[in-house]
Amino acid sequence: AAVFKRLRRERVRALILDLRGNKGGDRRFVDACLPYLRLGPTPTIYQTCHRQGQPVEYHTLPPRNPLFFRGKIAVLIDGATYSSASLLAQYAQTYGGATLMGTETGSRRMGFFGGTVAKRRLPHSQTVITLPTMLVEQEALEGPPSGVQALPLHYVEPTLEAALEGRDAVLEHALDGCRD
Repeated sequence: AAVFKRLRRERVRALILDLRGNKGGDRRFVDACLPYLRLGPTPTIYQTCHRQGQPVEYHTLPPRNPLFFRGKIAVLIDGATYSSASLLAQYAQTYGGATLMGTETGSRRMGFFGGTVAKRRLPHSQTVITLPTMLVEQEALEGPPSGVQALPLHYVEPTLEAALEGRDAVLEHALDGCRD
């Protein structure tokens, strides 16, 4: 809340969230960010979780925080943006009007998630395998079909030339877009 209070006080008109290389983690971080990114009317349920042997969980959007960000939002993503970081990018786009920039994320919009797994030993080979135990469905997400990664509106691939010059082509593109 303190960050968004400061953004409001200083009348910041553009926010860049750099999620590149973020492997994800606890989805509660995503839930905590949603009230500050949501700009318009949204559906009540945004995510449905199916866990093996448990009742279906329906996750509803939290109420909008009075300090929600009102300016332009750019979210930088790449092939190393996974799991809850990818979801945050997608939710910022759908519920916060954010523009995704960079390259497609490394994980899908819905499916079986790595943080909810069970290990099983195969009886004959004794090989240990990991099986997902939760299916997550995203509601009302705009963009590509659910089996596809989050795709940027502005596809900006980092170049070797820019890296050798110490430049970040994706961030430069986002900064140019935020100046408009």
